[in-house]
Amino acid sequence: MIRGRDAAVTVLVEPRSPAARTHLRELPDQLVRVGELDGALEWCETQLLEAHGCADELPAGLVALGAQDLLQELSPAAVRSIETRTTTKVFTPGSVVFDQDDPADGLYFLSAGQVSAEVRTRHGRRWRRLNTIMAGASFGELALVDGQPRSTRIVALEPTICHIVSPAAYAELQKADPTAWAQLTLAIARSLSQRLRSSTADVAAFDAS
Repeated sequence: MIRGRDAAVTVLVEPRSPAARTHLRELPDQLVRVGELDGALEWCETQLLEAHGCADELPAGLVALGAQDLLQELSPAAVRSIETRTTTKVFTPGSVVFDQDDPADGLYFLSAGQVSAEVRTRHGRRWRRLNTIMAGASFGELALVDGQPRSTRIVALEPTICHIVSPAAYAELQKADPTAWAQLTLAIARSLSQRLRSSTADVAAFDAS
């Protein structure tokens, strides 16, 4: 369900069984029907963008959760289980997704747009850009691993949509669906390992030069 300015609208993924269809009459009048889950998510994302006044500016193409780099090797069942536990946020250009030293609030999957990762310089007067993160990538994994404050600031460079797995949702996933939790945890471990290896290689190349 998505809440608009005037009323709440229910988005329904069309039920296939006759029994489920008999309950449609019990649902509210503000009902949007779609054929599949991805279509429902895209409809909701579009409404959020319009509410923030940036729907026309969003780059074409939304990266579904199952197509995210971090989740590509997960089973469809695990992706669906994770998807039901995400929240969605829209960020306008220039807005801070989270700031350095903020409390860890979850793992972010970038569905559309792009963001910049920045760190404060030694004297705290300027920000240094580390890299640009594009749609299909994730960030903030350490929030689910160590729960420590954020080590970087993330700023939206254009209209951006993020799907977020909060620490509470991650803990609930472990209890409700241990298989999906284990697959996600392994994917996070692999991602962090790859980043560490890449950083090690960069340091070695710098020392060699």
